[in-house]
Amino acid sequence: MNEKIFIAWGGNQHLANEVSAEISKYGYDGIVGGGTIVNMHIGAQVFTQINKSTSAIILVQNFADGDYNLSDNLMFEWGYIVAKFAPNRVHVFLIGMSAKNLPSDLAGSWAREIEIKDRSMQDVAKEIADIFHQNDSNQERMDKLAVVHNHSRILEIISEHNTKPQCTDTMLAYYILHSIESTYYHMDEDIFNKSIERIETNSALLLSVIQMVRANIQLFKFTENLQKPLKFEDFYELTLYFDNDNDLSAYDKELDVWLRMFNTDRMGLCYYFVAIGDELSAEEKTDYLNKSVDCHYKALEILSQICQDNSGDRNYLSLYEGYYYNDLFRCYIELNDDENAKKCIDKAVDARKHMFLTYKQLFPQDEVIVGRLSLEYYLALTEQMKYSDNIMEKKAIYRTIDSYLNKLEEEATKQHSLINRLKSSIDSNIKK
Repeated sequence: MNEKIFIAWGGNQHLANEVSAEISKYGYDGIVGGGTIVNMHIGAQVFTQINKSTSAIILVQNFADGDYNLSDNLMFEWGYIVAKFAPNRVHVFLIGMSAKNLPSDLAGSWAREIEIKDRSMQDVAKEIADIFHQNDSNQERMDKLAVVHNHSRILEIISEHNTKPQCTDTMLAYYILHSIESTYYHMDEDIFNKSIERIETNSALLLSVIQMVRANIQLFKFTENLQKPLKFEDFYELTLYFDNDNDLSAYDKELDVWLRMFNTDRMGLCYYFVAIGDELSAEEKTDYLNKSVDCHYKALEILSQICQDNSGDRNYLSLYEGYYYNDLFRCYIELNDDENAKKCIDKAVDARKHMFLTYKQLFPQDEVIVGRLSLEYYLALTEQMKYSDNIMEKKAIYRTIDSYLNKLEEEATKQHSLINRLKSSIDSNIKK
């Protein structure tokens, strides 16, 4: 993983080095505070070390003479660490002492007491490393709808990860994965792609996510935002990335499942977009369309598994449910299977309506995302209307869409008026 972990110490540098060696067995890169001075000012060196890290371990030890060695340097580092990192990224270990021995201004800090009597330093370091890894692995669940809403902030975190990391590599992998759709909603594909392209990491998880996301960007580029068929040579290139069975569950079970879902769905899209081109025979097209159907149903199965494991993601998952059923709808249209096409567009409409209304209720001020979700919902409604045998239902759908279009036209008229005023202002100023 190679997460950089800053280790602050006071009078126990040897233990800090042992802890660094032990956490390296879990894949972390321990940075022992201080060390060889490379800057003119030790404070500048510590700032650099901490700023390159994503978490911190603080080792406070009771020595035989009762001296807890809360030196100025240790307190300086501790204060900066607390100011920089979220509380769950600061891991304080009290070695041979009790939390009640802490100064009053630190008494509220989370800290784990470590017994050292009759124990080797390596054994103590191993316990600290084990506890740290366990706590680091049990981070709080991510609110994925909030990630979509805070797109600009997340993009900033991604772009600054090399120089000023504000989260772990694993958390960054989640941020990138769940920024895919909001990136297209905001039309930030180029910025997003350049940001993830610059990331330096040895994390298998993060590298896998970056690979999938960049392949996804290529898929959209090759198909002109899913509007054109995929050339077979491009299809073959993309399947090298999407059609893989890498098992990353040992690193993070949840992210492994999400990646499998994305890769499976994208394989389905590849099969569909190469099938609607003119490079395949009629028999091959049918075969590829059926493979696309299989992929999308597998993606829906994985989506259902995610929902069962993490019920808190239910609202967010409706976004993908809408996508996948809409993808199936398009496949069935090409296969001339109206019965299944109708079933899938009905489910796509329900899912998109749920996502649109939920997001609008949670983030009504987010005009960009709300606007895009509404467009997706009303577009699905127009496609559903074709398969309705109920005249009254068709009329209701038509009125709903017509009302929505009138609002869009009113907004477009206002926008056009503002643009004309801006042009006039520029012309008048230039003439002056």
